[in-house]
Amino acid sequence: ILTIGQMQGKFQMVVVRYTGHAIQ
Repeated sequence: ILTIGQMQGKFQMVVVRYTGHAIQ
């Protein structure tokens, strides 16, 4: 079971990865 904080952290990492690839 993930806490809301863990879910937000994972979501942010995914978004950063996607935006990073998009910029590059």
